[in-house]
Amino acid sequence: MTTTNKNIQPDVRFPRSDDKNNATIRSSELLPIRRMIAVDKSKNSTRQKKEIKFRARLPKVKTGCQNCKIRRIKCDEKLPGCSRCFKFGILCSGYPKQPEKIKPNPRQIVPILPKGTISDRAQGSIVELYLGPRFTEELEGRYFKHFCENVAAGLAGPLQTSVWSEIIPQVCEVEPYIAHGLVALGAFSKYSKEMVQGGESPDTKKHLEYALREYGKSLRGMQKAIDGNVSRSPRTALIACMIVFCIESLQGHQASASIHATNGIMMLYDYYQSSAAGTEFTKENVIGPELRRAFTDLDLQVLHFLDIRPPAHHVIIKEQLNRYHLHGAQVPTFQNIKDSYEYLQMIMRRNLHFIDIARNLLLETDFQEQSTTFSPKDWEGAADLCQNNNPWTQLEPRASHSPPALSRDTHPCGKIYGEEESTATSQESPNSPNSSIEGSFADPCMDYVAAARFPPEILRERDIYLADLTHWEKASELILQKCLASPHHSQEFRTAALLKTHAAASAIRLHGSFFIDEIQYDQLTHYFQTIITYCTYLHPYYSTSSYHTNLGILMPLFEVGTHCRAKILRDQAIAMSFVSKEYREGVWDSYVGGFICKWIRDLEEPWRDEKGHIPADRRAKIAGLNVVVEKRRAQMFCSQRVGVGRDSVTRDIIVTW
Repeated sequence: MTTTNKNIQPDVRFPRSDDKNNATIRSSELLPIRRMIAVDKSKNSTRQKKEIKFRARLPKVKTGCQNCKIRRIKCDEKLPGCSRCFKFGILCSGYPKQPEKIKPNPRQIVPILPKGTISDRAQGSIVELYLGPRFTEELEGRYFKHFCENVAAGLAGPLQTSVWSEIIPQVCEVEPYIAHGLVALGAFSKYSKEMVQGGESPDTKKHLEYALREYGKSLRGMQKAIDGNVSRSPRTALIACMIVFCIESLQGHQASASIHATNGIMMLYDYYQSSAAGTEFTKENVIGPELRRAFTDLDLQVLHFLDIRPPAHHVIIKEQLNRYHLHGAQVPTFQNIKDSYEYLQMIMRRNLHFIDIARNLLLETDFQEQSTTFSPKDWEGAADLCQNNNPWTQLEPRASHSPPALSRDTHPCGKIYGEEESTATSQESPNSPNSSIEGSFADPCMDYVAAARFPPEILRERDIYLADLTHWEKASELILQKCLASPHHSQEFRTAALLKTHAAASAIRLHGSFFIDEIQYDQLTHYFQTIITYCTYLHPYYSTSSYHTNLGILMPLFEVGTHCRAKILRDQAIAMSFVSKEYREGVWDSYVGGFICKWIRDLEEPWRDEKGHIPADRRAKIAGLNVVVEKRRAQMFCSQRVGVGRDSVTRDIIVTW
C-alpha cells in the first residue's frame, strides 16, 4: 500500500549549465517559486517569535530585608529571617518598620445653597488679607534684617521669647505699618549702638533721621487703620502698642511711653473682660501666651515708674492674680526656669498693685468714686513723678496719720534703728545661703511704726505676700541652684541671677512701702547684698546692649543706691547704674537712676560718723522727679532734716548729661 506525502514539494529542477537538451529558462519563470519559499520562511520565524516568554511587569516591591534589596532579588520576608539569606549563609538584616499611614481629616459636608445667598458662617470665616510689605528701598531691607538678626533675640532680656523674633515679624506680612515700625526699631538700634561706640557723626545722624521717617510712616498707617474703621484683631492692636512703647522710650519720651503701655494693658484687660473672651485671665484665645506675658512685663514697667491708673483698677487686677494664678499658702511647683520666672513676675505685679492700694489709703483717696478714664494731655512733655503715681517716692502723710516719735522708751525693741549697722561687703558667693531673700516678716521693729499708719488687715495682707516670696524661693531652689552652677555667660545663669535680684528688690519694696523712716532700711542689708552679688555677674551682659523692653538690673540697683547706707554696697550700685548714656530698660534710663542715687549719697555722706553710721535725722528721702530724657535734663526733689527734732526741708537739683 502506498502512502502519499502531503508535504511533497513540487518537483522543480533547475537546469544545469551542461544540459544541452533543455533550453535556457528565463528568470521570470522562477519568480513564483521564490515567492512561495519566502512566505514559508516568514511564517516559521513568526511562529518562533510567538513562543518567546517575556517577564511579567509587576510593581516594584519596596519591602524586604536590606540584603535582598542590595542583591536585587525577591525577598520572601519570612520570620525571623528570609529564606534567601538563610540559604546564602548570611545573617538576615531584618525588615524596616512600616510607616503609619496618616488618615486624612474628614471633609466637612456643607449643604449647597441657592445662588446668590451666603450663610452667616461663611461670612464670618472670610478674612481680608493685606499684601505684606515689599520693601521699596534697599535701606528698608537692611534695617529690617539688622533688627531680625541683631536686635530681636535680646530685646526682652536673657529669657528667650518668640515675641520679637517670630510673632511680630510674621505680622509684617499682613500689616505694613508693623513692618515700618520694626524698620524704625532697627535704625534706632544702629543709632544707639554707634552713639555708644563713637559718639555722634554724620552717618549716625542718618540712622536717626531714617528711623524717625519710618516711625512716621508707621504712625500714619496706624491712624489710617483707625480712621477707616478697618477691622483688626486685638492681637494686632497690642503689637502696634508694644512697638510704639519701644520707640517712644528709645527716644527718651518716658511719659508718652508709659501712657502707651498703660493703654495697651487696659486694652488687654478690657479684652479679657469682654463677654466673648470671658473674665478669666488664663484664657489665651487669639492673644497667645507669649504676647500676653510680654504685656504683663510692660505692666511691671508702669507699676515701677509712672502709673496713672485709678486705684479701682489695681484692686481688680490684684484680685484676678490671686484668684487665677497664685497659689496662696501652697508652695507652687515649677518644671523649669521659665515657670519660675513667670510665677515671680505675677508675684511682683500683685505686690505692686497692693502697694498702690495701700499708698492711696494713706493719702485718703476715695478710689471707689474715681473715674476709670484718664487724659494723656496732663503728661505731655516731661515725666512728672510724685507721691501718688509711683511706688518709691516718700509719702508725706496728713497730720491725722503722723506716727508717734521714736525713742528707746517707746520702741518695742528698746533701740533706735541703725545703732548696730552691718558692715556688709560684696564678696558673697552666688550659691551662698546668705543670698536668700528670706527675712523677718513679723519683725516688731518694722510693724511698730507701720501699725500707726495702716489698718491691721493691710499689714496682715503684706505679711502673706512676703511669705509668698519665701514659697517661691523654696519651690525654685533646685532649679536656681542648677542654673547658677552653669557658666556665668550662659542664658541659664543670667536668668537665675536676674530672678534672684528681682525677688530681693520686690521684698525691699514690699517692706519699704510701710516704712516711715529711712533708717528702717538698715534691717534689709541682706537683700541689698543679694542684689549687688548677682548684678556684678549680670552687668557685663547688659552693658553690651543699648535697650531692653523688660526690667533688668536698673530697678534693683536703684533700690540699693537710694536706701542702702552700707558704703561699699551703695558705691558699687551707683557705679553699675551708669551703664551708658544710651542704655535703657523700657522707661528706666541708666543715667537718670544713677544721678538720683549719687545725689542722695552726696547729701548724706558728709554726716557719716567714724563708725560708718549715717544718723536718722540726716537721711534723705526722694520726694519727686521731673525728667526729660530726650533733652538729657532732670530735676530731682528730696526731703531732708536739718537737725535732731527739726522739720524736713525740700531740696532740689537740676542735672544734665
